Amino acid sequence: MELLNIKEMQGGAGALQEQVKQIKLIILGHANSGKTKLISEMAGQPYISNHNTTLTGGRDEIFEDGSRARVQFWDPCGMDHYDSLTSMYTRGSLCAVICFDLTDRDSLETVEKYMKKLEENCSDNLVKALVGNKSDLMQERKVLPDEGQKLADHYNCKYFETSAETGENVQELASYLIQQAHKKELLFPTISHRLLDSPIRRGGGGCMGKDTC
Repeated sequence: MELLNIKEMQGGAGALQEQVKQIKLIILGHANSGKTKLISEMAGQPYISNHNTTLTGGRDEIFEDGSRARVQFWDPCGMDHYDSLTSMYTRGSLCAVICFDLTDRDSLETVEKYMKKLEENCSDNLVKALVGNKSDLMQERKVLPDEGQKLADHYNCKYFETSAETGENVQELASYLIQQAHKKELLFPTISHRLLDSPIRRGGGGCMGKDTC
């Protein structure tokens, strides 16, 4: 595993060095499934309904073995519907969420399309999860838990039901993906402190000014 040695700026040339890995996590899914709010919650970032951010945010992770990683959360924010752009957004992803709306049965039918996009553009070692969002809307549910689990079993991935509104299972989802990527000992790209501390990039995607993500 190739890692970057980073000198702490405060200590100068004689400072201890640390190793930082980078994990890219992307979310894809049906419009109106709540995926933008979901990934904002995973990243610990405020939700902006009409944002045009592709890089939603990041957070630092420290694993039990003492190693450290920077997790970047990517939301194509509607641009994942354009096949020509999918490879650009998914390239280099180590973790992926395919999201559908538990209150919209039609959204379940789009899972196959997004799973194919991951197969075409990502490594076989990709850690992925199928997520049924809006679990707080129990009275409006159109997809049963067994149906979601069966589909996840078909794609050999973990199934979660989450609520981006209440936070139910959101951090459990994030932790699972990040820990599994670490356990697989994937070859993480490396980044410097300057990138770690840089502001979130804006533009290059977007919801076209609509709250449809």
